[in-house]
Amino acid sequence: GSSSSGSTGGNSETVAAVKEAARLLIVSVDQEGWVEVVDFLMQTARSDPEATRRTACVVMLADFSSDAKNVELSVGDAQPLLRFWLEQFRSSDANILHFAWGGLNALLQRIPAEDRSALLPVLVREVHDAVHPLKDGQYMPGFCRPRGFEPVSAVYLAALRLKVQNDWLPALEGLSELFRYTDVENLESQTKSVAGVLIRVASEATVADVKANVFVTIGQILQLVPQNMSTMVAQLQPTFVKALRDVSKPVRVRAARCLSQLIALQGSKRIKPLLTELNTAVKSCEGAVCETVLQAFYAVLRSAEDSAGDEIKEEVFQTLKKRLDDAHDGVRVAAGAALGALLSIMTVTYMEQFFGEKASFLKYASNDAAAAEHGLACLLAGVVRSCPDRLLAVQQQTVKSVNLALFNNAQSAQPGMAAAGLEGLLWMLQYCSVTAPNEEMCAKLEQGIHACVAKVTSDTIDETLDVFQQFIILAKVTAVPLAVRVIRMLMGLTKSFRTKAVKQTFLTLLRPDRGLAFYQACREALGAEADAFKAYFDNELSYEIANKAMFKGRVDEFGLPNL
Repeated sequence: GSSSSGSTGGNSETVAAVKEAARLLIVSVDQEGWVEVVDFLMQTARSDPEATRRTACVVMLADFSSDAKNVELSVGDAQPLLRFWLEQFRSSDANILHFAWGGLNALLQRIPAEDRSALLPVLVREVHDAVHPLKDGQYMPGFCRPRGFEPVSAVYLAALRLKVQNDWLPALEGLSELFRYTDVENLESQTKSVAGVLIRVASEATVADVKANVFVTIGQILQLVPQNMSTMVAQLQPTFVKALRDVSKPVRVRAARCLSQLIALQGSKRIKPLLTELNTAVKSCEGAVCETVLQAFYAVLRSAEDSAGDEIKEEVFQTLKKRLDDAHDGVRVAAGAALGALLSIMTVTYMEQFFGEKASFLKYASNDAAAAEHGLACLLAGVVRSCPDRLLAVQQQTVKSVNLALFNNAQSAQPGMAAAGLEGLLWMLQYCSVTAPNEEMCAKLEQGIHACVAKVTSDTIDETLDVFQQFIILAKVTAVPLAVRVIRMLMGLTKSFRTKAVKQTFLTLLRPDRGLAFYQACREALGAEADAFKAYFDNELSYEIANKAMFKGRVDEFGLPNL
């Protein structure tokens, strides 16, 4: 090959000559000689100024990985070469990737079966180090080819097929990292054999960290290549529903997230039996477990549309209604959100039981009045989030009257009522900014929200952050017009609050996947306030955001200081 191309791939005679030299060298070295030759070849392949020699070393190393049958390799012997091959997976040269894949595959297959348990954590760590230089959104070139990460995933899957749960966690974390750095096209072809193993692990795992991580990994497949899970719905659904009652909160939360992704995949086909299952679960659990089941209920109901059938909707309505005055604060909050989503697919007459002249909920609530009032406040916030138009169809309900009710809740001395009111005001701000634009009402909402939040005088960061959770919820879903309003409000609060509370919300609003265009659009829309935002950004946020992978080497594009 020529030095200008940096490849021997275009010259078969050169490749053949290099491979013959490697063959002669391989048969003449012992264990110690093998290590010395491999070290020399790796050093040359990494640092020689001549591209042809670098590539020739890669070709020879591929043969040393596969053909040195007289050399027994321990994990320690193989690790430097393992690291080298994974480094080559970052190459943009197709020939280098070809030899790197073959070398890695051969090397891993040569590790004795009895050493596989020791290999697993080493491989996970080496893959992590190999992908670390990549920026957010970049893929590993060596993974993005036919069977790209299969040599590595084969080791992980072998560990998951065994009954040693201590090995399951690193194997799951390793798979998750492979998925993150592989493009969708190649991920689809390489995960078809993975789903069945993950489902078995999810059903058999007894360690909380393992269960939580297997749901993260399954969730990645559901998000990125859902078609690979389409035939597994009948097995996945009961696994997720069962996990909603797990004693571990991370397990419950991740199972709920997976369930919402599964509903998006299966559409309306299995909505009714799922609603029946969740309805039974809500009736039979309490406290934090019930809260998580209700959160899953919300996600499912948001996808249910009108396909569930009136009978099951009526049953669910009665169940959720009873939970509105539950003794547990978190249950009332989750019930309000879930019932708000349900009311979006029911007739307005059901909403009239809570709002308007015919409202009867507070009269007949079974628990104490304070719990019932909080539940109603949570429901109002949930309805404004899911179906504000239906609320406005209730007799005598106008945007002004709804805002007044939300404002009164937000001014409450009870933290739960205040949080529900603030959440409702923020969702109404979204409605008046995006769905039914009304500049005058938006201005009044901004003033009201600022007044409500400014009442908080707590110096404890946890309590202050709790108030800002409602801002954070909105920041996760908002578009540029509403983002600008949120930025203005947050900037107005920076002098009143611990900086960390506002900073947490900004960092959620300016999350990496929105890209630089989102930030630039916000700055342009701020107009005269853009300089003040940039100053606050540079002083308070730049360090955190500039250290995110997406901004590495790109600080000049966004006007961030070089840190």
